[in-house]
Amino acid sequence: MKPSLLIFLMLLVVHPLCAQDFLKKGLDAYAEEDYKTAFKCFSEHLELYPNDATALYCRAVIYEHNDDLINALSDINRGIEHYGRKTILNREDFYYLRGTIYQQAGMNNKAIEDFSVAIKYNPKKITYLLDRAQVYYENGNYDASNADYQQAYNLDNTWLSAAVGLARNLIAQKEYEKAIMSLSKLTKLQDNYGQIYRFRSQAFAALGEYTKAIDDVISWEVYDDEATAPLDSLQSYAIHAYTYALAKVSATVIAYPDDINWLLARAKIYEMKERYSEALNDYNAIENKLEKEWIGLYYHRGNCYKELGLYDLAIQDYTKAIVLKESADFYALRADAKRLNNEFALAINDFSKAITLDPLNGWLYYRRGWVKEKGADYSGALQDYTTGIELNKDYAYTYLTRGKLYHDHLQQSNLAQQDWQAVLEIEKDTIRERGNSVPYALFYLNRWEDAEKQQTKILTEYPNSSNYYDATCLYSLMSKPKQALLHLKIAFEKGYRDFKHIEVDDDLDNIRITSEFQNLVKEWQDKTTSSSHNDLGQTQEHITKTYTIAMKALPSGVYEVPCKINDLPLKFILDTGASDVTISSTDAKFMLKNNYLHSQDIIGKRRYLTASGDIIEGTKIKLRKIQIGELELRNVEASIVHNQDAPLLLGQSVLKRLGRYNIDSSKSILTIMTSESLIRTQ
Repeated sequence: MKPSLLIFLMLLVVHPLCAQDFLKKGLDAYAEEDYKTAFKCFSEHLELYPNDATALYCRAVIYEHNDDLINALSDINRGIEHYGRKTILNREDFYYLRGTIYQQAGMNNKAIEDFSVAIKYNPKKITYLLDRAQVYYENGNYDASNADYQQAYNLDNTWLSAAVGLARNLIAQKEYEKAIMSLSKLTKLQDNYGQIYRFRSQAFAALGEYTKAIDDVISWEVYDDEATAPLDSLQSYAIHAYTYALAKVSATVIAYPDDINWLLARAKIYEMKERYSEALNDYNAIENKLEKEWIGLYYHRGNCYKELGLYDLAIQDYTKAIVLKESADFYALRADAKRLNNEFALAINDFSKAITLDPLNGWLYYRRGWVKEKGADYSGALQDYTTGIELNKDYAYTYLTRGKLYHDHLQQSNLAQQDWQAVLEIEKDTIRERGNSVPYALFYLNRWEDAEKQQTKILTEYPNSSNYYDATCLYSLMSKPKQALLHLKIAFEKGYRDFKHIEVDDDLDNIRITSEFQNLVKEWQDKTTSSSHNDLGQTQEHITKTYTIAMKALPSGVYEVPCKINDLPLKFILDTGASDVTISSTDAKFMLKNNYLHSQDIIGKRRYLTASGDIIEGTKIKLRKIQIGELELRNVEASIVHNQDAPLLLGQSVLKRLGRYNIDSSKSILTIMTSESLIRTQ
């Protein structure tokens, strides 16, 4: 915590020793946030005046700023000991600073003692009361915390943090309705104070009102635009109200086009639902807006590339991350991408580098062992698995894999049985979002019925692509090809794209030779290739032309773009958040009446997401031709919105097919980078 700059400015004026260069230079440097110089000057001053309480206080502040709490505490203790009549700072300043140091060190009782001393000297100092209230809250003493917050509020009712603290304490006591009522009243006093929305969102979420929680988190981020915590909260709420969260964040992206935080939030929401192509669009847009390299971009985008099977691109991004910061995590991620790319030797090298940086991480040994096993280095694999278990005895997957190694390659069935039984003991009654090992262990122990029941439980709780792929493997091992192929199809539909792993996964050997399996895999490989080339245009050779299209900025913050639908001149609203094309019932009737739409263009019914986050049923149609400037797309699916005043929206189903795009909000220009193959041929 940085102390009040006012104290240091005061010292510059009134401290009797300021005529001495060291102290004055230190105070000047601190005012300029040159903490290194400030520290040096205070230390040199203390060599001359070792018991100067003011200088000790100043240096303690620098230590605290650098998170050196031990030395900070040593200096402030000496400062309190040698406090005297010539010390310009008030005595309570010393106790308050020591209280903050104790609080940061987790020594809350001592912090309360010092805050109490400071309050005794100055009972009307609101910051003292607020900080003691916080520590009381951390200790679970809500009555004492409430008393301090109330006293602070009584002293000055413009300090909304005190009122918010009272509401926060209600939430801690599960008085959610009362907290919401209290916080809602505060919005009438000051509607742009972010902390109000922060805590009200928590109360709404606790009551299961996730759409309201999402609204408040967005307001929190808008009013505290430098905070990152709101985006983390948004993700946790989006799990429960995905479509609403996506719609609201997409609208906010349009409203704040220069704020990359909203693009980042939407990208993470897309990732949550394994919509990696859409996430990549946002990450690429973030890259275009960044003024300098950001390691987080390479991490997140690399993960998306890997999930889509674009391993070379994933490796490139992980390498960029490693250049910026050598990390065991980044080496492990790159190693895994190399493994998927069948670069086993290079993968082992990267895992070894990761282990060098984090030698006590048992998971890294497990991963390296797995790659060694794939390369038929069974003794090396066994050594790594065993080391991994010694370092992390609670990671069930290592036991599972070592058991399989014992059984398949080392002919030690008894040891295999022991490892698989250990899996059941470790993971008893545990269901994970990813990486469940119990169904496999039950299968290897010949408890097939139990294995199938457990896998069904997993899919019920977490119906994601990873778990559907695991179910595919399980049914393949059981020689149940129909069930295996059904689950593999669902895994693909939900976003599974790890085709390199499919090639080498021996769990699939029982279905690998079937034409149904081969055709299914090829179908989705082709779709993925088409998506990566046509939708994303990630490699430069696929991007051959750039088009600029003038847009009209509307007062609502969206853009209107001229187009032709089946040769009918229209104007559409550019909506990067919408997934599909939608037209109003009025426009549809006109097009039918005037032969721009034919009866055979009507396909059936579909559901679509409104701007408010509602899911409504509409009529599904096919648009034979969409023209935007020089660009032309054919056979585009759309929905008729049963609302006469609804605008024409062109969403991701069109934008992705066009290629990469960029919106210049300052010039109202839409730039599209695409290939010739995407123009007039679809």
